[in-house]
Parts: sequence; C-alpha cells; structure tokens
Amino acid sequence: MLVKLMGRCRRVDQAFTLIDELSQEYGLRVNIQVYTCLIQACFNNRQATKAVTLHDKIIAEGLQPDEMTYKVLVKGCLQAGLLEKAVQLTKCAHGVGSQKITGVPPGVGEQCLSELISALGGQGSSAAKALRADIAESKVPAPRGKGQGKGKSAWRK
Repeated sequence: MLVKLMGRCRRVDQAFTLIDELSQEYGLRVNIQVYTCLIQACFNNRQATKAVTLHDKIIAEGLQPDEMTYKVLVKGCLQAGLLEKAVQLTKCAHGVGSQKITGVPPGVGEQCLSELISALGGQGSSAAKALRADIAESKVPAPRGKGQGKGKSAWRK
C-alpha cells in the first residue's frame, strides 16, 4: 500500500528507498505485487525507462512476473510510446522472444493484447500478424479468474 500511495503522490524515488531500506534491514525480498506497484508508479510519473528496468531486475532475482505485471508493463510502454518494447515484453510474457522467463508464461490477457495489436496498425498489419504468429506458438494457459493470489504477504523471507 505504501508503494502505491507514494507513487500516486509522485514520490517514486522515496518508494524505491523505502523498499531498499526495508529489504536490507529485515532481510526480506520484495514480491511480484510490490514490484508491479513500483512499475505502475514509474509509468504514472513518466519514468518509463525505470519501469522497464525493473522487469530486468525481477527476472535477475528469479521472480516470476504474473499477468498483471506484464499488463502494467505493456500498457505503460504503449502510453509512453515505446511500441517495440511493448511487443518485446508481450513476447516475453508468452514465453517467446529473447528474454525468457522460468515457469509457465502468464501472457498479457486478451484486452491488453488487443490494445497492442491496435497500436501496431490493426489485425491486418504485418507487425500484428507477426506478433500473433509468434505468440500462437506459446503455451499460455487461459486467464485465471479474479481474486486468485489475494491475501498473500507482500514480503518473503
């Protein structure tokens, strides 16, 4: 909650500092929900590069980004005009592309994918067809229902 509030109050740097201090002081690791809030805060405060860099950090830490994380990343990149990065992250979310994640790829959800396809020029564009062909090879399961994953602690030891 603190990360989300700090992002809304335009205190992104303070949110990062808080997370770093708490992690070091108590030996805790940040979970994917907190990272997703940090990513959203970065995009809301026009710090798209910082948001995308967090994706690399998440992967380096061995965490599994979920569908919401990728949805926030892709939509944020679209709003920031980073179309190629949005395509790259979508491929990653579907387990294809240069940066592969471990485990079952979560995908980005049909609505997010539709927004990206539209930004690429619509269903008939060559870029959209290429993206659809790439992700058609993935084995992304159908999206889960709402509410799953709630109630988990924001921190792990």
